[in-house]
Parts: sequence; structure tokens; C-alpha cells
Amino acid sequence: MIMEDEQKSFMEKVVGLNRKLYSFCLGKTGEAEAARDLSQEILLKAFRFQDRYSPELPFLPWFWTLARNVARDWNRRWGDLKREDFPEQEEWEQLGVQEANADLRLDARSQRARLVRALRALSRPQRRVAWLFYVRDLTYAEIAERLGMTLGSVKCLAQRARVALKRAWEAEGKLAFATT
Repeated sequence: MIMEDEQKSFMEKVVGLNRKLYSFCLGKTGEAEAARDLSQEILLKAFRFQDRYSPELPFLPWFWTLARNVARDWNRRWGDLKREDFPEQEEWEQLGVQEANADLRLDARSQRARLVRALRALSRPQRRVAWLFYVRDLTYAEIAERLGMTLGSVKCLAQRARVALKRAWEAEGKLAFATT
């Protein structure tokens, strides 16, 4: 077990890497919010596994190896989701978006485009959870199992997604009224 002085030194080292860690995560995710989430996940793992760090060895190689491994796991979980991030035309039609009336179809296309733009405002994890919950009708427990996450993490992402979607949807609506 790490002694108190060593633990304080460990904490100072980790906290001192916040900016570099965020830049590293931003490069891995390409999205600011996803980078913050990944940074937090890496920091939590570093603190959780600090007893595996030997103070006699250099700290940076240990930390960056941990960071790369957590980022790799994150990309395995979130990086292969592009196919399901946005539906294909057939999926929209299955959701009842295709109407018989041409005016309604045009309005549906416009609303669909607005929804896609709002979805793009979400981070990949938020978008994935929202899609699985609202469109695929999975429960939070099913989403957690499918994505290998805790139930609490899924609920947190769903709440963040709801807030961000509402904000993006309202902003899209204001833009539409401003241009007409």
C-alpha cells in the first residue's frame, strides 16, 4: 500500500498532467466532451490502481501506458459505433417518418435533418445511449450490458443527452425561424 507522502506525491503528479491528458484524449476522441469523459475515466483508473505503481520506477511511462490502455478500451467501446450513430433511410421509414402527403414528407425530411443536426451536437457516447434508448427501445440495464458500462453511467449519459438534445433542438428551431 502506498504511504501518505507517496500518495500525496502521486496525486500531485497526476493532477499536474491534466492539460496534457486532455490534449491526448481530444486527439483520441475528436470531441471536447468525449475528451473530458475519457480524461476523467483515465484519472479514476490511475487513482484506483495507484497501488500498482512502484515509486522507485519512473511515473510517466506507467501513467501514459495506463492512459493508452484506457483510451484503447474507450475506442473499442465507442469507436465502432459510427454505423449505428445515424439511421439509414429504411430505418427512418420503419419509424413512421414516411407520410403519404408530399407536404408532410417534406416537413418530415426537414424535421429529420433537424434531428440529425441535433444528434451531431451530442458526444459519441451520449448519441449512442440516446439512440439505443429512444430508437432501439432498450432499457438502461440492456444498454449498460451491451456497452459494458455501469447502470449509473448509462443513466448519467442519457440525462446529459436529453439536456444537450433539448438545447440543440431549440437552437435549431430558432435558426429556422430566423432564416424564414
